[in-house]
Amino acid sequence: TNIAKEGSNMVGTLQFLTVNKRQVLKLACVATFFSILFFSVLSPNYLSFVRAPISQPTQDSITPRPLSLFSHWIVITTVAPPTADVMHMASLPGWRIVVVGDEKTPKNWSYPNCVYLSLSDQSALGFELTARLPVRSYSRKNLGYLYAVLHGAKVIFDTDDDNRPLDSLKSFTYSPTTAGLVVDNQDRSVFNPYHHFGQPTLWPRGFPLTAINNQRSYGSYRLSAEVRTPIIQQGIVAGDPDLDAIFRITRKGVAPVFDVTYDPVSPAVFLPAGTYSPFNSQNTFFLHKAFWALFLPTTTAFRVCDIWRGYWAQRLAWEIGGSLGFPAANAYQSRNAHSYLDDALEETQMYFQTERLLDFLSSWVCPKHLSFFECVQRLSWDMSRENFWGEKDAENIELWIKDLLRVGYPEPERVVSDLRPCKKVNSSSLFLSNTCKQPIMAGFNDVNSSQFLFFSIERKEPSLAVPEENSLSSVTTDLLRVIKVCPGLAKTPVDLRRIPEAMTFFQDVLLIIIFHYPQYTNIHFTEAAYRSTFLNIAYCGPQVEIFQNQTKDIGRNLTFIEASLDRGRVGYVCMLKAISAGFRVAGYLVIGDDVLLNFWSFDGFNKTNIWMTTGQIFPFTTKKLDQNKHWMWWASEYGKRALTNATSELAKVKPPPGIISPQQHKDMTRQNSGAEGIVFMGISDTYYVPARFAPHVKWYLSLFLKHRVFLEIAVPVVMYGLQPGEMIEKISGKSIWNDERKKPWKFFNPLHQFLHPVKFSQKKAKNGFCANYIPHVLKTYHRH
Repeated sequence: TNIAKEGSNMVGTLQFLTVNKRQVLKLACVATFFSILFFSVLSPNYLSFVRAPISQPTQDSITPRPLSLFSHWIVITTVAPPTADVMHMASLPGWRIVVVGDEKTPKNWSYPNCVYLSLSDQSALGFELTARLPVRSYSRKNLGYLYAVLHGAKVIFDTDDDNRPLDSLKSFTYSPTTAGLVVDNQDRSVFNPYHHFGQPTLWPRGFPLTAINNQRSYGSYRLSAEVRTPIIQQGIVAGDPDLDAIFRITRKGVAPVFDVTYDPVSPAVFLPAGTYSPFNSQNTFFLHKAFWALFLPTTTAFRVCDIWRGYWAQRLAWEIGGSLGFPAANAYQSRNAHSYLDDALEETQMYFQTERLLDFLSSWVCPKHLSFFECVQRLSWDMSRENFWGEKDAENIELWIKDLLRVGYPEPERVVSDLRPCKKVNSSSLFLSNTCKQPIMAGFNDVNSSQFLFFSIERKEPSLAVPEENSLSSVTTDLLRVIKVCPGLAKTPVDLRRIPEAMTFFQDVLLIIIFHYPQYTNIHFTEAAYRSTFLNIAYCGPQVEIFQNQTKDIGRNLTFIEASLDRGRVGYVCMLKAISAGFRVAGYLVIGDDVLLNFWSFDGFNKTNIWMTTGQIFPFTTKKLDQNKHWMWWASEYGKRALTNATSELAKVKPPPGIISPQQHKDMTRQNSGAEGIVFMGISDTYYVPARFAPHVKWYLSLFLKHRVFLEIAVPVVMYGLQPGEMIEKISGKSIWNDERKKPWKFFNPLHQFLHPVKFSQKKAKNGFCANYIPHVLKTYHRH
């Protein structure tokens, strides 16, 4: 009778049947037999999951310790006394550390602003997962994550006791949305972040070995003006970063330690659905929506556990519209020398199974009817059956989810789509709402559909086994570039030993060169003129394909921002896109492609101030500027009407926190003009925006762009509303008109900052460039 009763519970109630007990017993036994046969390949836990998925805590919730709630937590595990790096992290304002101890950790471990969890403390927390975590295991860090969640964590920084943050964790993004570069993954399913930040010969631990030499499509991105912030952010580590043993064995040479550096200007980069990158547990930032992804497995090798976690987490993050991002090189690590052969043995699974794991994850699909945590459990068991980790980890993940629910962590809402998995989809799909092919937010000037080519400044690779690079080689390369444009210089002897030291003033400035039309043949001249002084140059204009075709013989990769400029009328869109990309520079210097910039004449200019040419002012009520026959824009659709619409909207909207209010902007404009209702206008082919004003300029000019306000109105109006006029640096130069343009070098003055325009399509302009301009360039050549 009891067996019959249990069988009836499995197949549903049989009360409606008028059969005797013997028939019920037979039916129950048959049902039981086929149930066992069907699930024989699964563990009892998986059977339980399929029949009764976890949705609510199975026990009472766990209560946090009194007076220990905190929103920003750092989680580490250690077997050493407090290290210098731990002490540094403990001093970071607004952060608290939870330290997970083990058998070898000093019993009296203690440090201010740190919560230490001994083994006995861990057992007393009441988590179901605790008993299943082995001692002397990195996976005990899972208890530190749970402790942080229990005690109010909104963000968690996952790191080790030998990592030191360089910027007080400020380069991570905390806001719900952000802007930046999204990997264009139409031809790439794995991404090497070291390549993006200026170290193309390095690869992170866990990167597929078969992809190391695949350089295809690196440098190709999409610019997103507003996207959801990546829920997982891996900071890049300088010094001795996380590289696999194969790299260390083949590159170490005689060097006791590596000292890796990166391009400090490189902007953050985000990965769309369909693109993977390894990330570890050493400098990683988790937003609240990603806390489920912190789980570290126990059945893999130590040097594999966080890498496998990372790939597992990335695939699941797509189910909730989340992603992985790399914000910056923002930490430093020193490592103790040890056996890299032992590391290689630990990493064996990673070397031979990463490609198979990524293929498996890319083809894996979670049924649309399952909740997100059910997808987490489904994938965990599927990875167990594929022998990527053991069955014990799949069981532990079920307990991990139970513990998360018990401490009050809400299950993220799943994004269901018929188009998943998102393999090799366009990168505009970053952060999806209901589909893998539609962006959730539109940016200015169709920014989500514009391409962005970015190539970092390559840094010296970390290997002392390779001979030192000749310090004059880059100077020679630059001279060859100049000689290609000005062949006559080849006959002029140049003593490289007498070339002055680097002029460093512009090395942290982004020079943006704007092309109104897709005619890029004069880039040979701009490269010869500016590359020796400006390490960071971004070209901007329409039709990236034409740009690539016309510059393929330059001899280097060039950064390019694709933009539609309406024949130059809204040329400031280039600067808006550069600011949105997030270059880490002191400021943005904008010039037209036909502007000749005398960069050597900016002595005394302050890079924290705005730089503008001297313009003019006139009353807003003016109908037509008859006194200037060359300037008809005020009466056009881009002039008074467009500015009226923009200022009308300004009066109704509220800017984001930290942006100068429209009233403050209006007051500054009145102070600079001396009266109400005054409009600034002026030539805007050359101007500079310091980084401190970049967010304000972006917000105001984005609104002006919406109403198509003309360049020579929009830029001066915005700038003179941000800073007192006496502090704005005045750029001097010569703008030539009509027949004067046939003889531009007649007006060249090396003491000025610019000459405009110089058309290099004219033979006389080319000859004058080599005879008059290049001698000044040679005086400032520097060694990269």
